[in-house]
Amino acid sequence: MNFNQLFALIKKDWLLEWSYPFSLLSHLTGMVVNLTMFYFLSRLMPDQGSYFNFVVVGLSCSTLFSAALYGLSSSLRNEQLMGTLETLFASPISFGSLLISKALFSMGYAVLETLTYLTAAAVLFGFSIHLEQALLLILMILLSVTAFLFMGLLSAGWILRFKRGDPASWFITLATQILSGVFFPISLLPHWLQTASSVSPLTHALNGIRPLLQGHQAGFDQTYASVITLSLFILILGPLSLAGLKWSLRSCLRHGTLGDY
Repeated sequence: MNFNQLFALIKKDWLLEWSYPFSLLSHLTGMVVNLTMFYFLSRLMPDQGSYFNFVVVGLSCSTLFSAALYGLSSSLRNEQLMGTLETLFASPISFGSLLISKALFSMGYAVLETLTYLTAAAVLFGFSIHLEQALLLILMILLSVTAFLFMGLLSAGWILRFKRGDPASWFITLATQILSGVFFPISLLPHWLQTASSVSPLTHALNGIRPLLQGHQAGFDQTYASVITLSLFILILGPLSLAGLKWSLRSCLRHGTLGDY
């Protein structure tokens, strides 16, 4: 892997993003407005602060992990639509460097969004961030991001080969909005939907991260199940996603459809 190439690719994406400063500013402002809506919504509930804290962690984690899932596929799709994907493959840039640069850019942007959520919630609405168990929190975040990155590789392979209609992204969007406990506890769902929620990595990520970030006295025993489940997701999705991406790339090169969109 050529680090100069990697840095140049990331720099290209950042310069392109920062060339539209109003778009970035309006996006971050919209996030603060979104937080404000949930803050006043939480005041309708008996335990006001509890629900707002619940949603802040859910939104922050969802933002970070969605970037790991959608970042690669959306970046590759943009390159397809701009007609630059085939040019990138024809240049002396390895496919690995291209994927890593796209993933790093997406995750860097998502970290900025996540920090915006947490900072705005803390400064404007009194949300407390607890880092007493920082090492365990970092472990949970790394496992969660890795699991979603592997799912993102499956999504990227689908986009390369079929261009549209990625079913993995549709499923995770559904799981994020309804099944994973981002906006409300999954205990409110019917029993069969609670069972279905266990299929989503986001459910297990939130179960492990939420008590740590909110300052609950959660030791390793309480997050053990989340750590094990996410590790199993990684072990299963890792080989599957790499094989799927490799097949998609070979198929595109064989049929000459890499530049199609």
